[in-house]
Amino acid sequence: MPNGSNVSANQFVRRLLGVDLPVHITVPSLLHLPLVLPGTRLVATMPERVAEMFAATVPLKLFPLPFETDPVHEILLWHKPQTRPTRPTPGSGSSSCG
Repeated sequence: MPNGSNVSANQFVRRLLGVDLPVHITVPSLLHLPLVLPGTRLVATMPERVAEMFAATVPLKLFPLPFETDPVHEILLWHKPQTRPTRPTPGSGSSSCG
């Protein structure tokens, strides 16, 4: 799906493949998918590394996509915590004598 797109996944597949796929379930996170699929006839797409990780412990069948896709680039960003520790940390130079 194009980055920043307002197109739903179902609309995207319809445009890309010309097929209408009914949505049977939605999950709050990508990581829920491998846990709800076993024992059903449902299919889902997810990053290969995630699927392979779950396939080691969950009974999943993995298949390649029937069409080409652009590579997915992931970026993780975070910031330093805005609060200081309430206790001195080892090596911080603070000590208490009592």
